[in-house]
Amino acid sequence: MKDSYINLSYINLNIEINDDFLGYANGKLAWSYNFGLGGVILMSESEVLLFGRDQLPDTSPVTTKNGMNGFAGNALFGTRMYLGPVFLDLAGKAGYMRSKDVKIDEKNGMAVHTFVFVSGIASVGLSFRF
Repeated sequence: MKDSYINLSYINLNIEINDDFLGYANGKLAWSYNFGLGGVILMSESEVLLFGRDQLPDTSPVTTKNGMNGFAGNALFGTRMYLGPVFLDLAGKAGYMRSKDVKIDEKNGMAVHTFVFVSGIASVGLSFRF
């Protein structure tokens, strides 16, 4: 069986809005939210071993740079509550990623990859002013 590797280069650009919707003048209690949208153009690179044989130590796999061949987008929403210097941060992110024409074998076999993802993030931390 032949091995093939597909490398995906992904740098996400997000635009977010952060705003307080509850805050007291003494600074002991505050509640804020954030939401945003993001997107990216996907770049991939395939490494395929020829003839289905194991790679020999003195040879390297054939590398095919596929270039820009997909896109991705995401949305996020989160909230943060401050209780003095302690904060609790809760957020969620969901998105969709699709790449097409990714070379998967030495006979120019192409594939389409589709991913849907959902993630949740929770953190507790300390915030200090210097």
